[in-house]
Amino acid sequence: DVDSLIALYSLPDNTTEQKADAVKRIRRALEQIESEIQAVPDDANGYNEYAWLVANTEGDVQKAIRYSKLSLVKSFDSASYLDTLAHCHAAAGDTAAAVRTQSLALRQEPHNRTIRRNLERFRAP
Repeated sequence: DVDSLIALYSLPDNTTEQKADAVKRIRRALEQIESEIQAVPDDANGYNEYAWLVANTEGDVQKAIRYSKLSLVKSFDSASYLDTLAHCHAAAGDTAAAVRTQSLALRQEPHNRTIRRNLERFRAP
């Protein structure tokens, strides 16, 4: 589960060894997701999952952006996939793109508190 890996990676009291173990697990998960993408290239979820994991931990952010965009091609107008792309832009340091993309996600789901909260976070200095 990528969200569990993100939580493990983000624990504030991780020792150096625990952080290294989390990174190792993330790399294995990315390899597994990549295999799933190769096996089922038309499924948008794998691309989005890869991008979400990288955007919230570490890895090739440019690849995550490409994969996130591919997920949107395969599943057009998904607010959660737009949210992932916004996180990828933020991870790449492109705050303006993160805000634009998150604004699109909010337009798709105007009552989604998580998307609104993320937009506020991306707008914060």
